[in-house]
Amino acid sequence: VGDQFVDIAAKLDRSVASVRESVALASVALGAKSPQEAVATAARRGLLLSTIPDFDALSHGKIDYYS
Repeated sequence: VGDQFVDIAAKLDRSVASVRESVALASVALGAKSPQEAVATAARRGLLLSTIPDFDALSHGKIDYYS
């Protein structure tokens, strides 16, 4: 997971510490115990968006797959 924070920070032009803090705050806000649980919870709630055209893997019709 640590390397992913580095990649995200580079793409967003933010510090790794800032990305870690943002993930931690989002996890708390979602009531999640881990970043992975936070992503799953966000997906179930329809809070994730894809920037890939025609990518519907996280559409409401397929959320049960990720639950």
